[in-house]
Amino acid sequence: MPRARDCSRDLAWLLQRNGQRLQAATVRVALSHGLAGGLRDYVVLVLLEQEKPRTQVELGQLAGLDKTTLMATLDRLERAGLVERKL
Repeated sequence: MPRARDCSRDLAWLLQRNGQRLQAATVRVALSHGLAGGLRDYVVLVLLEQEKPRTQVELGQLAGLDKTTLMATLDRLERAGLVERKL
């Protein structure tokens, strides 16, 4: 593994580190706006608004979430009054 001072020359390391910082900042903003699930809640809400999936299966595929994780996310968003499930 490169020493810390050498990492600034490693593009892959820089991109990975930048991604970590961006995700952390995004999570902080989501949490500050009442999204208890942070970035995951935000992604699901954006997909619901922009892609308008017709089923939870389709939403899970778009979000890259397994069924269990998606159900927990939707349950949390429904309790917060941000989504409504319909048959």
